[in-house]
Amino acid sequence: MDKLIIQSVDKSFGRIRALRQASLEISTGIFGLLGENGAGKTTLMRIIATVLKPDAGEITLGDIKWSRDSHKVRQILGYLPQEFGAFKNVTAEECLKYIAQLKGIRGSEECLLQTERVLKEVNLLEAKDRKVGGFSGGMRRRLGIAQALLNDPELIIVDEPTAGLDPAERIRFRNLLRQLGKNRIVILSTHIVEDIEATCQSLAVIKNGTSVQFSSQQELSAIAEGKVWTWKLSNADYNSLGKDVHVVSSKIHKEYVEARIIAGVKPGPEAEETEPTIEEGYLVWNMEQE
Repeated sequence: MDKLIIQSVDKSFGRIRALRQASLEISTGIFGLLGENGAGKTTLMRIIATVLKPDAGEITLGDIKWSRDSHKVRQILGYLPQEFGAFKNVTAEECLKYIAQLKGIRGSEECLLQTERVLKEVNLLEAKDRKVGGFSGGMRRRLGIAQALLNDPELIIVDEPTAGLDPAERIRFRNLLRQLGKNRIVILSTHIVEDIEATCQSLAVIKNGTSVQFSSQQELSAIAEGKVWTWKLSNADYNSLGKDVHVVSSKIHKEYVEARIIAGVKPGPEAEETEPTIEEGYLVWNMEQE
């Protein structure tokens, strides 16, 4: 399958520059776009989804150009926005049949076949006759993915798909994304590092509209090599740590607190250098951009 090429995309809203020369190359599989709220992720997702037009730059997939072929893009695209709304007084099946017609799927038999196929893929077939208003948050997100899967798109965009989900639903959704990424491009935009870590083969980080791509999770975590320390401290010593000490996480034990700390130099005589995680690589990268 062709790569999705995003080249030097700019977007401003008045005096606010949301994207600055954003460039990415995305292959088949799940690609993670990681960044804080307001970093520019949703703006880029909306441009890829043809909801917004960029001020400059180009996006291509094979011979399809976004600036020229927006109608073709929509034929190969499935999009789950951050806020997916559906009428609460309709059933899941009725909701999807309506969206199928909006997507140009003609004929009642074809609409039914596609609706049941996508409901089965997201494990909602048994709930097809239930009103959407009675769905849990996780079920609504799965319904959102189901509508994105109508017409079997080559490219799927999901924007903050697990925000607000409980841990069990988040795990189910991650497993679903892994299945979807086997034979198509799936772009996962999120500020939740665990979602990237659990699902994505490659990724990019974005801050203040500027994107940096990494070939693997290990390449991002390597940014923090030599800067992550495990330090066992008494409760009193831990509580007296200054604000200049960057504690990433801590575990409370019976007689001490085990803290993971980011620091350019050894923070204390008993601190031990530790292999960094993707989250710690991302935190160090963020610090270096400030």
